[in-house]
Amino acid sequence: MDELAKIKAVIADLKQHKKISEEYWVKHIALPYSALRLTLRHGFLVWPDDLDLLNSAIIDQLLAGSPKPYVIDVHQCVESTNTLLVDAAQSEKIDSQIHVAEFQYQGRGRRGRQWLSPYARNLAVSLGRDSQRELSDLGGLSLVVGIALAEALEAAGVKGISLKWPNDVWVENKKLAGILIELVSSAHGTQIIIGFGVNIDLTDAQIASVDQAVTDIKRCGGVGTRNELVAECIKSVTKYLDFFELNGFADFVPAFNALHTLHETQCSVISPGEKPNRSVKVIGVGESGELIVESMTGIELIHGGEISIRPT
Repeated sequence: MDELAKIKAVIADLKQHKKISEEYWVKHIALPYSALRLTLRHGFLVWPDDLDLLNSAIIDQLLAGSPKPYVIDVHQCVESTNTLLVDAAQSEKIDSQIHVAEFQYQGRGRRGRQWLSPYARNLAVSLGRDSQRELSDLGGLSLVVGIALAEALEAAGVKGISLKWPNDVWVENKKLAGILIELVSSAHGTQIIIGFGVNIDLTDAQIASVDQAVTDIKRCGGVGTRNELVAECIKSVTKYLDFFELNGFADFVPAFNALHTLHETQCSVISPGEKPNRSVKVIGVGESGELIVESMTGIELIHGGEISIRPT
């Protein structure tokens, strides 16, 4: 049995018996038990009494009245919610399918980074969409989703939200949420997987373990249950994606520039294998979601992929 299967079995046992022996965990599971938010009591590992757990029926009720019905799956433990939809898109239509997870064992971010997602402390959400637009028109998708998440999280009480091109939501120069867009060309046309993760309630130790400055909803003054936050984010993302499908990205350019934390600032462009990093000034974003910068050689257009940009 592989590690993921072992963790799923342990979670199932915990849900049935409410506890599991520390000895069994140490013998069979390589992860620290804090990853599943377990604490030790009298030789047994147990969950705290105040877990804010996801519930598909509650999320479905909160999404009532949406333009189209959703199919919502809540997973106790998955490798990655995006991976579930990428795999499904090979053989079926995934439009309006939603996968959310209590615990992501190998959540993926941009450039192959792992997205920290401890049990019942974050949102790990993936939404399936279809599109009639050409692949060349979809470059601004992650920016549209960023604007949508900013609106949803602001409605939940988070103040001082900014965006960092191409796929991060920041508060006070700390990452609050990340976005991962994946496209699948199939017999059903272009299918889009909109993945996003939002930090909800991380411990100090979990924040310290990340290789960049991060924050969470609780630290930013946000309110609401995880179910309410999932529903609010889905409604906002759907609204903006519907507009994008009809009109493209051009109308979003002013909104993104207004929220972009790097807009009109001096930055470093970091490219794999290229040293030293280049210094540029960010001018704004273009109508295809590309970043427009000014360097010593003139105006350049930077697209996503393996390139990163950081404030100087």
